[in-house]
Amino acid sequence: MSGEPYFRRLVPARQALIALDCGPTIVAEVRPDCAAGIRVRASLQLDKAGQPVIYARPEHGDANSDSDPHWRELVADPLHRRCLITDGRNPVALPLAKALLAAGAAKVVVGISERWKPFAEAAKLEALGSVELVDLDLADDQSVSALASDYGAKTDILLHTALHLRPGSVFSGAELLKARDAMEVSYFGALRLAHHFGPVMRSRGADRDNSAAAWVNLLSIFAHLSWPGFAAYSATQAASLSFSQALRAEMRGSGVRVLDVFTGPMEIDWLEHLPPPKVQPSAVANEIVAALKGGEEERWVGDVAKDFRERFTANPKEIERDLWQQ
Repeated sequence: MSGEPYFRRLVPARQALIALDCGPTIVAEVRPDCAAGIRVRASLQLDKAGQPVIYARPEHGDANSDSDPHWRELVADPLHRRCLITDGRNPVALPLAKALLAAGAAKVVVGISERWKPFAEAAKLEALGSVELVDLDLADDQSVSALASDYGAKTDILLHTALHLRPGSVFSGAELLKARDAMEVSYFGALRLAHHFGPVMRSRGADRDNSAAAWVNLLSIFAHLSWPGFAAYSATQAASLSFSQALRAEMRGSGVRVLDVFTGPMEIDWLEHLPPPKVQPSAVANEIVAALKGGEEERWVGDVAKDFRERFTANPKEIERDLWQQ
């Protein structure tokens, strides 16, 4: 159990000695329905102070039905929370809104830029119920500021889903414009969100049941290694990953978890020329919710992303050269 003063409001805390199958006996936090002599499943979690703790639950219990207040402090479960999706035009937005509501989210606010432009998914989003569409131009500081003044103190989980994907070579004369547009939306958009939403969320990390819980950044695996043919996009993703790491450091100890979700190529119009395997937007949405429920800081989605992680960890130069052949 963490010794941080923050957790004094949660006493009495249930703790127990647990004999692991591999031999050692450890002290762990336990769910209220754990009785002496039963088998339990232990997991390593991060508490709101950023410290590691071990939490145990019955081996065959339902992992998604935890009502223990201690467990809720260790994760960012969307249950009863208010969520903001920053880019409703991203193909992930609709399935993500569905997944959040299915997980029990109280409300989902979806930002839409230039709402006068045709948007096929708008009616589907509004038909979900408990979804509100709002104007949000991530490239406009005034737009972000206006939204924060209305929703900054009402956002428990912020999901930054900005997507500006355009092909292009570094030798292309139009690449500078593509890079500028992509940076304005994804990287500078994230900075604007951090400026206007970050301090309020950080101050609300300990507001009990209505606390701010998580900031999610949806990123590509090419944040780690440039994707030939998508130079501006890769550079933007790399900058966004660096931003996310800085944000996690700023949020440390506040109780707001920063989650990075890395995906390989998705099944979207801009990538229809690529051969499979590609990850479906609905799969990305479900993985985001699963990562929030598990209290994670990083999640890799799809076979391509998981293979990339293993190969990049083992030999980054090898996978860099393989990408040249694509």
